[in-house]
Amino acid sequence: MAINAPPLRRTLQELVDSETRVIGDGARVKVSGKGIGLGVWRTSPVPTWTNLTIGNAVVVARHVQIGKTIVAYVSAVLGSTSSVDGTPVSVSLPVAEASTYNTGGTDPVGLAYFIDATSTDFNGRVALFDGKVVLQVYNVSATYSTNTNLNTTVPFTWTTSDAIRTQFTYEAA
Repeated sequence: MAINAPPLRRTLQELVDSETRVIGDGARVKVSGKGIGLGVWRTSPVPTWTNLTIGNAVVVARHVQIGKTIVAYVSAVLGSTSSVDGTPVSVSLPVAEASTYNTGGTDPVGLAYFIDATSTDFNGRVALFDGKVVLQVYNVSATYSTNTNLNTTVPFTWTTSDAIRTQFTYEAA
C-alpha cells in the first residue's frame, strides 16, 4: 500500500536561508547557517532599576522568548558612581508577566548572586512583584532560612566592583 505524503514545500536551503519562523504555540525558531536554535536573545528594552543608581556600572541584560516563556539574565557590576539607595532593589521585566502571578511578590522565579569584590559571595532569589523582579538574599541567621530584601548594607555594604547577577524564568502575558 502506498502512502501519499504531501510534497515538501520548502527545500532545506530555503529553510537555512530564512530568518525566524513561528511554530506550534508561538515558539520562535531562529534558523541560520550554523544550525537551528529556539528563540532569539534580545538586549532591549534596557532594564529600569529601583533603589539602585546605575551610574557608571557595567550592565548586561538579555532575554529570550519561546512561546510564552521568558528566560532573562541581568548583571550589574557597580562602578564608582553606582550605589544601592534603599530597599527593595528591583529590576523591570523585559516582557509583561502573565496575570496568574501573585502580585504580592511571593512568586520566586529565579536565582540571584550578590558578589562582594573583596570578600564573600551570597546567594538569593528573585521574586515577581508588579512588573519587576525584587532581589532578595537568603538570610540564614536563624534555624530556617528566610528571604531578605537587598538594601544599602545587606548582604554587605555595596561599593565599586561589587556585582549583582540574576537569572529568571516566567510566563509572559
